Amino acid sequence: MKEKRQFWKSEINIPINSSVKEASDFLSNIGFREVARVSKKREKFSRGRFEIVLDKVDQIGDFLEVECKVDSQENINKFLRKNLDIIQILGLEKCAVIDQPYRDLVIDKMRNTQG
Repeated sequence: MKEKRQFWKSEINIPINSSVKEASDFLSNIGFREVARVSKKREKFSRGRFEIVLDKVDQIGDFLEVECKVDSQENINKFLRKNLDIIQILGLEKCAVIDQPYRDLVIDKMRNTQG
């Protein structure tokens, strides 16, 4: 099997006790500006440590993510290989691996359609 490019990222997700509009206003008031709006519909499937996410992202298309919850730094490579096994089982090993966040893909799409 041809080795696929993979990436690992850590995320910080914080629940907010306000509306999206209020949070957006707050961020604007402290100097942040909106650079892209990512709208998506998501379906999740899980089995053990693994989660497969199907995203339909407005403007850029459909995506499949294979994710795994890892309990230690030592296990990252082991489970990245298992992610590849899942991709192969699904018959998707020849598909391109996108390592950019949806935000960047949306920004690229906006730039390409503007000029």
